[in-house]
Amino acid sequence: RFADYLAHADHLMANKAAPLHAIEVPLYLAAHHARLQGISTLVVGNGADSTFGGMDKLLSKDWGFEEFVTRYSFVDPATVLSNPQPVVDAFEPYRRGSTIDVPMFLHDVHGQGIVQSFENAIGAAGVRVFAPYEQLECSVPLDLERIRGGQPKYMLAEAFRTIYDTSDVPQKVAFARPMQQWFAEWVGPEKRDEFRADIHTQVGAMDAEARWLTWCLDRFASLLDVVTYAHG
Repeated sequence: RFADYLAHADHLMANKAAPLHAIEVPLYLAAHHARLQGISTLVVGNGADSTFGGMDKLLSKDWGFEEFVTRYSFVDPATVLSNPQPVVDAFEPYRRGSTIDVPMFLHDVHGQGIVQSFENAIGAAGVRVFAPYEQLECSVPLDLERIRGGQPKYMLAEAFRTIYDTSDVPQKVAFARPMQQWFAEWVGPEKRDEFRADIHTQVGAMDAEARWLTWCLDRFASLLDVVTYAHG
């Protein structure tokens, strides 16, 4: 429920000192429930996607460098902020001429961002995170043809079949969140110096994920105002 985001977003952002990934509120609620059941540690699958080829949509083709930056960046800062800063520096170490090494980018950048989100949300509930896949490295290049042919995380699937002597490998269920519904009536961020005066957040001009990110940044900026005021 979006009411859960309204209830817990500020606490989680204050704990993280940064805006949130959309999964952090549900993770916090799940971890809090687990703690009430006497569970002190949760085993999570962080690293399976970013290291072993689970991000099949992002691995679906050989991306041009600028094309991938646009695809991965849900919001162009220049369309939202009055003083935008370029984000391309985060991608530059993975540039390979006119293309980009997507597997390494996912491993180094995307993966670490997910780790931070899980540790913040679950840790805020007083529960420890154990992520065994984060302790593993893939020693051979990913077989992109197999991933693009419908076999994401094929190495892990093969290991599962071998260990459990079965051909029935469970499929990951993606985390669904109805951002389109939640932000259908959202009219945009507060009138702040950080945001452009002519920002266009209406449906059609900005997709649901971009609206969520803009809302989250606005909420975080408001939280910073409260902290700044409280400390004089």
